[in-house]
Amino acid sequence: HSRNDLKNPTSRYIKENIFSYIGMQDSWAYAKQSALQVIKPHTHPGDCWAFKGDKGWVHIKLWKPVIPKSVTLEHVSRLTVQQDKVMPKDFKVYGSNDTTAKAEFVELGGGTFDREGSYLQTFPIDAKGTIYKTVKIEIMSNHGDPTGTCLYRVRVHGIDVHPEDFS
Repeated sequence: HSRNDLKNPTSRYIKENIFSYIGMQDSWAYAKQSALQVIKPHTHPGDCWAFKGDKGWVHIKLWKPVIPKSVTLEHVSRLTVQQDKVMPKDFKVYGSNDTTAKAEFVELGGGTFDREGSYLQTFPIDAKGTIYKTVKIEIMSNHGDPTGTCLYRVRVHGIDVHPEDFS
C-alpha cells in the first residue's frame, strides 16, 4: 500500500460541513489516476480512481477532527458512460483517530450504490457522537465487472467540532 499526501487541503460547505482531506492511502491503483482523484471536485468520464478487481479501500485523513454523519459517493451519470458495471456497489465506512498507516478502524455504516439511481448518493453513518480524524471507505463489490472498479468521488459530511472538544 502506498501513502499519498495532498499539499493543499480544501473545504466546501453545505447544510453540514463537507470536510476535505489532507491525505489518503489506496489499495491497488493500476490506472493513471491515483486514489487522490476521489477528493477532487470534478467527475468527468475517466477521471476516477480505478482499481483492480471489485474490492478496494481508501483512507481519507480529514483536515480536522469531525463527528461524521453521512458519506456521499459520486459516479458519472449512466447516460454519459457505456460501461456502468465498474460502478461501486456495496461499501462500508469506518472511522479512526489514528492517522498512521497502521490505524485501527471502527465500522460506522455502509450502503449499496444504486446504479439505477442518481449519480450522487448520500448514505447516513452512525459515529455515535465520536469524533474521528480518518475515514476509511471500503468497496466490497461493484456492479459486475470482475476486472476493475472506478470510484469517482467521496465526500464526508459531519458536525464541525472545535480542537478543544477533541481529546
